[in-house]
Amino acid sequence: MSEEYARYMMKYCQDFISYIERTYGNSPEYLWDDENAAIRRSDNRKWYAVLLKVNSKKLGLELDRTVEVLNIKMSPSDVVKTIDNVRFFPVYHMSKTHWISILLNAFDNTKEITALIDKSYILAK
Repeated sequence: MSEEYARYMMKYCQDFISYIERTYGNSPEYLWDDENAAIRRSDNRKWYAVLLKVNSKKLGLELDRTVEVLNIKMSPSDVVKTIDNVRFFPVYHMSKTHWISILLNAFDNTKEITALIDKSYILAK
């Protein structure tokens, strides 16, 4: 991974964190290390977003490199309809019934993802 790409992805991930902090007042919790973060609702402490760096092979991709994913909650019917194994994947390391992994570098802008974060926040109620 080039240094330029790493800086771009760090900024891109920070955009989502900033959106969540502004919109919901929730900050990421770095429970495992300083790169992977869970984000919970403050009222009930349920997770609605998890920002992770994982090996792309864990998503079923052929490339062997580190990628940034955002895990979010979805209704089971939406999980089935949304997974395309290009941008949206079966969730890495969580319940595959209620969560998906979003490959962040597969998106040009944040609007589609922030809308999904909003839905995930509601589902975590």
